[in-house]
Amino acid sequence: MEMQTAAAGGSEQSIELILEYIKQLLINSDLRPGDRMPEEKELAAQLRVPRSGVHEAIAALNLTGVLEARKEGLFVRQTPAEGVVEPLRLVFSMAHEQVQAVLEARLAIEVHAAELAALRREKRNVLALEAVVNSMRDDLSDRQRSEQLDLEFHTEITKAAQNRLLNCMIDSVQTAIYKTLRLTRSLWMAGSTGTERHLYEQHQAIFAAVRDGDAQSARDLMRRHLTVVKTYNAAGEKFRA
Repeated sequence: MEMQTAAAGGSEQSIELILEYIKQLLINSDLRPGDRMPEEKELAAQLRVPRSGVHEAIAALNLTGVLEARKEGLFVRQTPAEGVVEPLRLVFSMAHEQVQAVLEARLAIEVHAAELAALRREKRNVLALEAVVNSMRDDLSDRQRSEQLDLEFHTEITKAAQNRLLNCMIDSVQTAIYKTLRLTRSLWMAGSTGTERHLYEQHQAIFAAVRDGDAQSARDLMRRHLTVVKTYNAAGEKFRA
C-alpha cells in the first residue's frame, strides 16, 4: 500500500498519518479479526516515522477496540469503521489541560444548575427540554445532530435555572464545551456499543428529574453524567501528544 510518509518528530501530523495508514491497512488488506498485525518496528520503517509515534497510535486503536495487544504480539480485534480515526484525531489535537479545565468548569456550573432548574423551571423550560430529549431519541443514528442536541440540552438546563449569570458563563465557553463534548462522545462511542442509547437515557433521566421538581435527583444525575464524561476523557489522556 502506498502512503505518504511523515517526517520524524512524533508530531500530531505524523500520528494522524499512522492512524490513517493502519485503518486503510485493515480495511484494504486480507487482515481479519484474530490476525496478527505487523510489528511496530516494521510499521515505523514502512512509514519512516518514529517508533514512538507508531506506539501511540496503536495504543489509541487498542483503546477503541480495533486492535488487541497480547503477549504474543498485536492482533486485529475488529475491522475499523470509517469513522474510527476521527475520535482519535480529536484526542491528539486537544491539549489535556484544556479539556480538563472545561470538564471541571462544567461540573462546577452544571451540577448546581440542574438542581436550580428542578426548583425554578417554568413551563416553557420543560417544553424546550422535552423537545430536545425527544429529538435525541429520534436522531440516535445521526452523530452530528446528536452532538448538537447534547449541547442544546445542557444549555436549556442552564436556562431553566433562571440565573442570568450562569447563562452568561455557559455562553462564554460554549465553543470549548462543544469541542470537549465531541471528544468525549467520540471516545465513548469508539470504546463501547450502544453509546447513543445510553446517552439518551442519561439525558432523559435528568430531564425527568427537572420536570418533576426533584432537585436532589437532578443534581445527582447531572454529576453522574458529567463524571462519566470525565472518565472517558481521562481514558484518552495518555494518548495525547
